Amino acid sequence: MNVISRYTHFIVYGEATILFHLPTDGIISLRPELAEVLNRYRHDIDALEPVHPELYARMKQMGMLVPEGEDEGQKTFERWEAVDSDPTHFSIIVNPTLDCNLRCWYCYEEHRHGATMTPETLQALCRLVDQTVERPELKTLSVSFFGGEPLLPFRKVVLPLLQHAAARCAEKGIGLNTAFTTNAVALTPAVLDELRNIAWARIPSFQITLDGNEAAHDKVRFTADHKPTYATIVSHVRDVARRGWTVSLRFNYTHENIDTFLDVLHDLRDLTPEERRRVHCNFQQIWQDKREHPETEEKAREYVATFQEEGFPADCDGVVRRGNCYADATNCIVVNYDGNVFKCTAREFLPEHREGILHADGCLTFNERYHHRQAVKYANPACRDCVILPICNGGCTQAKVERERHDACYYNLTETDKTRRVVDRLKYVMSNLLNE
Repeated sequence: MNVISRYTHFIVYGEATILFHLPTDGIISLRPELAEVLNRYRHDIDALEPVHPELYARMKQMGMLVPEGEDEGQKTFERWEAVDSDPTHFSIIVNPTLDCNLRCWYCYEEHRHGATMTPETLQALCRLVDQTVERPELKTLSVSFFGGEPLLPFRKVVLPLLQHAAARCAEKGIGLNTAFTTNAVALTPAVLDELRNIAWARIPSFQITLDGNEAAHDKVRFTADHKPTYATIVSHVRDVARRGWTVSLRFNYTHENIDTFLDVLHDLRDLTPEERRRVHCNFQQIWQDKREHPETEEKAREYVATFQEEGFPADCDGVVRRGNCYADATNCIVVNYDGNVFKCTAREFLPEHREGILHADGCLTFNERYHHRQAVKYANPACRDCVILPICNGGCTQAKVERERHDACYYNLTETDKTRRVVDRLKYVMSNLLNE
């Protein structure tokens, strides 16, 4: 006997009723008369099959129907754990340096001049790559870069590491992915050319940040010697998109700069429709501002729709993204410039926060902080029973590690809050479909 999945949401849109299944992003739009038929059988869904076999089969195909008594929450956790520990993939996020060429007031990191990876740590990383590609089940290796500004030691650390990884992956027939979280000031055409010339590596992707239009951005994101950066960054974003590569363009907004992002849209107007589809715009409210001005998020949602109408994939504050992140995965680590190992890039890279060590021979050891993270990852029964688990999961494990209680909603969400997240996810999925 089947029942309707708790993750199948009924959303009324005009005269239509939309069935939206969170785990699969499956969408069925029903005319009023068909929605009325479905409503008659919502609590005895198997009886719908002889009445409307096409709708029943479609719902079943999309995962909207599940066996009665199935623990959907536990099934979701098991599915995520299989991804988190997938032996066919391993991801290494590297901080080549904690130094930076910009001075942004809200940055949580204490940038350390000269805090750059030594040849000894680079060699240890190369040995870690050597050991990793020997794993018999491995099919893809990801080597991505964070910081600090990772492009500062591009030729000293980044390029030799990628060249080594590409050569070893080529020997083993393993795919190599690479990505950069960068302010893009140093993402010059010459750097892009060198990345393109790395044999075997797949097309890189980039996460790049803007803080409003040119006037607003240059007030807060300037170089150490107070030179503006907006024009340089936008030029480099265009260059990446025109090469056929993907940019996640993060908009750091506050109540003061939110309206200026429409000028950013104007400054990207010369991109073709195909190039626009490669620039994913994500509005993220600066956390210091969010505490004082939570109402600004509503305006950001309006501008998300504006960007979507202009052909840019766009979303807001991450609420429409899936709930499990890189920090949850056992097959992903963050290696700092000093060889300390972490899981999350959204906290300071202090020795007391480390979760392991990269040794000179390329071996890794993990400590109690790491094992505590794994223990709390799927421990909350409130998450297991929640109707929006597939797009929330209570946040990432970093948020869970920092909380004492693990038996209630981490976000204190109301039913209205949950419905809004579902609708936001639906809008995001629909926007991507329309822009394909």
